[in-house]
Amino acid sequence: MKEYKLRGKDALSNETKSIVARWVLYLKTDIEYNWPSTTFKEDFLKCISLGFFGQSTLDKWQEYGEVSLWPFPNIDCFQKAKKENGYLGV
Repeated sequence: MKEYKLRGKDALSNETKSIVARWVLYLKTDIEYNWPSTTFKEDFLKCISLGFFGQSTLDKWQEYGEVSLWPFPNIDCFQKAKKENGYLGV
């Protein structure tokens, strides 16, 4: 086992830092998590097909909200959370 300091070769990219900061920001809110879940069958097919059969899951998520803002359901919730709890430069 190794302790990771997220520096040097273990450092996160700026894009990854932004994504993780968005997750932490979401956890600081009281917004209920309502994104659709996948079935075991969907997860299994996606895994064995190297993602080929994952489009149906993505389609389901796109119907619910803005996938690029996950876990936030929409831009309004994300902007409100940033204003109230701004975190790590999100």
